[in-house]
Amino acid sequence: MIMHAVMHLPVAVEKDTTLRLKRSVEATGSFPRSRGFTLVELLGVLAIIAIISAVTLPNIIEIKSTSDATAAGYTISGLLERARTYALANNTYVWVGFFEEDGTQPSQNPPIIGNGGRLVISIVASQDGTRYSDAAINNTLPAVFGANDSSNLVTLIQLSKLVKINNVRLVAVNTDSVTGNIPARPAVASTYQMGEPVGVSPNNSSGAFALHVGDSTGNPTTFTFPLTSPGSGAPQYTFTKIIEFNAQGEASKIAENVFTGPGPQDAMEIALDPTHGSVIDSPYSGANQNKAAIAVQIEGLAGQISVYRP
Repeated sequence: MIMHAVMHLPVAVEKDTTLRLKRSVEATGSFPRSRGFTLVELLGVLAIIAIISAVTLPNIIEIKSTSDATAAGYTISGLLERARTYALANNTYVWVGFFEEDGTQPSQNPPIIGNGGRLVISIVASQDGTRYSDAAINNTLPAVFGANDSSNLVTLIQLSKLVKINNVRLVAVNTDSVTGNIPARPAVASTYQMGEPVGVSPNNSSGAFALHVGDSTGNPTTFTFPLTSPGSGAPQYTFTKIIEFNAQGEASKIAENVFTGPGPQDAMEIALDPTHGSVIDSPYSGANQNKAAIAVQIEGLAGQISVYRP
């Protein structure tokens, strides 16, 4: 009997619910509805969302920009590792060139430099393992690759497609001191830092890294993209900021790893700041002009590549 009553209880509940619903419809002429949000409540929620967005959006943009520069730093580190590995494996010389152009404009020929914002990288190698002459190193020698000059008879081959990285600037922000660098890292002399100080426009031809030691003019030993020879037309890019890897894996600025002059440097540095277009982001400009989002250092004798982040 008890089981029989329990089994029929849901039917009784269902009938009771149906009866109450029927009475409600008869009394009001419509089915009862659950209470929704009023217009005032919805407007209040939207206002709260707008306030939160206004507070957090600048931080979101900063995080995105910094992550872009960080990714760019690791991309550069990977390219340098590949270049060094190729030099070792093929008993040859490899050169990695860097060029900055206006990130607010499409790439064109000739390139627009502006205030930078786009980094262009090209990697080339000596086809037969030869190198330019060490007989004279000055502001005119060794000559440009492809010039068929006796000081530089090297035939180049392109090792990879042109690499373009947007929304970054090369910056020289290492204090050349063991303290004060952000991120913390070893000191590097200004002439071995790839970029320019914050607030100074990119200089692809006569910046500090593009100079021979003791010279006030740009390094004449350059290569182009596409690889050209005299009379074949104007190339799109001419690279003067160049890192060289030799067959032993040592690294240097081009035309400085020589027997008759300076040998491999203690270190070279490629530091990056994030940009929007061609403008360096505020967390890295103004009072923070000594701050880099990421820095890549290349040791000379060992060729070891290290990445430093805040």
